Amino acid sequence: MFQPESMSRLLIVASKQQLEPVITELYRMNIFHIDDYVEKGDGEWEGFRIGMPLPGADVTSAALVKIRSIASAFGISKDTISDTERSSINELKKRVEQDLPAIAEDVEKLLTKKTKLESTVKEYEQRIEALHPFIDAPVPMELLQGFDTISFIAGNVKGAVNLSVPCEQWEKQSKTGSFVILAVKNSDVSTVERELLDFQIQKVQIPQETGSASQVIHEYELKIEELKKEIADLERQMETIRGKHEFFLMSSEEFLSGNVEQAEAPLRFATSEHAFAVTGWVPTSKVTKVF
Repeated sequence: MFQPESMSRLLIVASKQQLEPVITELYRMNIFHIDDYVEKGDGEWEGFRIGMPLPGADVTSAALVKIRSIASAFGISKDTISDTERSSINELKKRVEQDLPAIAEDVEKLLTKKTKLESTVKEYEQRIEALHPFIDAPVPMELLQGFDTISFIAGNVKGAVNLSVPCEQWEKQSKTGSFVILAVKNSDVSTVERELLDFQIQKVQIPQETGSASQVIHEYELKIEELKKEIADLERQMETIRGKHEFFLMSSEEFLSGNVEQAEAPLRFATSEHAFAVTGWVPTSKVTKVF
């Protein structure tokens, strides 16, 4: 059962030359809960400002971002590794410097290819969806566009369409209404569009394709099938990388997270040109360990 413990508030002040050693020791002890310094401008901490991260913090942070990005792509977390599988600190440092850049580059290339292929699949699926209303159209798709004096209007309507101007009309009925394709003179387009409002038309854009709708759909389906094979191959390559580096990545994520937090600790300190100060809480029974 948890019991409340008495805490003591401490103030540590030292020269800036001791900043990094003090931070290292505080994190090693892991008993000092830092109070964030906030600039209030009330004169109590005159001459002090929020500190700057330790040297190398940006490099460590960038490496951590890479690892988290890779881990997210692989869907892995630190919960997937056991204590016996964690690497030593020295080994992690070496591998982060030597292996991480190459791993990140390989994963980024695979992800870029996969994203591009998935985007193309989605584009083809959207084109197929746009072609479906025209599957039974009496003419190839290229004959529904490109004329100088004739325009084509397609859409879903309620009821039978009767217009006051001459036009060629193809209609496909359904339970909820009809899908129509109208060929009208350019000079009559505005009149036809106005009259179609009475039939509650929901206009459908005519895809710019060549061939019958069913033929074009089949061609896109074949392309999608091939693209999905390529995507599956990329996923197998990514799974191989995951299996090879999963424990390294998660061990490194934990290691670098601590390093980044430690390197950015001065952002929670008050610093002046020559000194720094930090306040925090320590279990009263362990105060003597800090000094």
